[in-house]
Amino acid sequence: MCPRRWTRTTIARPGCRSDRPAQVRSVSRVLRQLVTIPLLALGVALVAYVLIDALPGDPARVVAGAGADAGNVEAVREQLGLDKPAAQRLLEYLGGLFRGDLGTSFQTGRPVLTELLAVFPTTVQLAVVAEVVALTAGLLIGALAALRGGRFASNALMTGSAVAVSLPMFALALLLQLVFAQWLGWLPPSGSGGILSAAIVLPAVTCAIPSAGFVARFARASIAGHLDDEHVRTAVAKGVRPATVGRRHVLRVSYGPLISVAAADLSRLLGGVAIVEVIFSWPGAGKYAYDALVHRDLPALQGALLAITIVVLLTNQFAEIAYRLVDPRIGAHDD
Repeated sequence: MCPRRWTRTTIARPGCRSDRPAQVRSVSRVLRQLVTIPLLALGVALVAYVLIDALPGDPARVVAGAGADAGNVEAVREQLGLDKPAAQRLLEYLGGLFRGDLGTSFQTGRPVLTELLAVFPTTVQLAVVAEVVALTAGLLIGALAALRGGRFASNALMTGSAVAVSLPMFALALLLQLVFAQWLGWLPPSGSGGILSAAIVLPAVTCAIPSAGFVARFARASIAGHLDDEHVRTAVAKGVRPATVGRRHVLRVSYGPLISVAAADLSRLLGGVAIVEVIFSWPGAGKYAYDALVHRDLPALQGALLAITIVVLLTNQFAEIAYRLVDPRIGAHDD
C-alpha cells in the first residue's frame, strides 16, 4: 500500500504514485485528459453520424428541389454519394476525418471545414462577449450580496439571480427582441457584425443573463465561505477598511473556483448558443447547424456538431489547467 500522507518517518517506496511531486501528478493528469479528447471526439462523430444519417427526409430530394422528377432526384442522390451502402459511407466519412476532411456541403458544394472556419469566429465572439458581461455582473451582484447587503438586500439579489438562471433562453431572447427592438427601437432585431456592433448587444445580453445569475450565486457562496478565515478576521481586527478586506483578502482567494465556473459556463454557451443565433439571425456555428438541419445538409450538420464538441472539450480542459495554475493545491489531490 502506498502511504496517503507524508510524515518524517515515511519511507519512499518505488512505484508509489504518492512519491511524485504534486506538480508532476498534475501535469500527468492533464496530459492523460488531453489524450482522451480525440477519442471522445471520434465517439461523438460516430454517434452523430449514425443519428443524423437516420433523420427522416430525403436530402437528395431537398437538393434537387420540390419540382424535380424521380430521375433528377436519383441523379442527385448518386452525385451526393447517397446511393452507396451506409457502411461504405461511414468508412469514407471516418477516413475523411483522419485526413482533416469534413466532407462537402450538399447545399453550397464547398468544403464543410472552410465554411466552419468562416462562421465559428462569430460564435466565439458572441460567447466571449456574453461571458465577460456575465462575469462582470455576476461578480458584482455576488460580492454585494456577500459583503455589503443586509439580509433583505442579499435575499433580493439572490432571488433575482435564481430567476435569471431559470429563464428559458428562447423566451428571454424573444422578450428582449420584442421590447428593445420592436417597441423601443433602440437596437436592431437581428443582423451580424463584430464585437463593437449594435447587432451583438441583444444576443450577448440574452446569453449573459442566465450566466450572470449562476455566477452571482456561486460568487456569493464562495466569498461568504472565506469571510470567517483567520487572515480575514485578523485584518478586520487590525482596523483595515471593509472594502480593502473584501478586495485584498476575500475576493483574491475566491478567484480560483470562479475560473473553473467561468470556463465551464463558456463551454456551455459555446454548446448551447444555437437557439440565440437562430432567433437573432447571428451567423455563427449554431445557426449554421440549424440551417443544415432544415435543408438536410448531412455533412454540414455532422461537421458543425463535431467542431462544437471539440471546442467544448478543449475549453473544459483549458479551464482545468488554468484552475491548477491559480491553485496548485489541486494537484495534491490527484491520485
